[in-house]
Amino acid sequence: MPLTNPQNEKILHHHRIAEDAKRNTVHRVPSSTHAPHLNFWEKRRGRFKDEVSTRSACDWFSSFIPMAKWIREYDVKGTLLQDVIAGLTVGVMVVPQSMSYAKL
Repeated sequence: MPLTNPQNEKILHHHRIAEDAKRNTVHRVPSSTHAPHLNFWEKRRGRFKDEVSTRSACDWFSSFIPMAKWIREYDVKGTLLQDVIAGLTVGVMVVPQSMSYAKL
């Protein structure tokens, strides 16, 4: 009885890989048949390398911590007082509200 359904082919493929590993040989599988996601990365590899190599350390840091990007352009004299007042107002409202919800 031939083994033609995909499940049996997958089992045979894994069995063949296990046998090759026992013999210390490598079983090469074409990327287009068993790993279609590789084609996605192969197409975009050049663009990704260019983007990674052209970014500075400051750009990388600001991509992980967004505040690092806008803090350089922050107008301390013009907006710091308004931001502190807004923060205190929100804190005065949120702390008692959260405490009352905690009692429920």
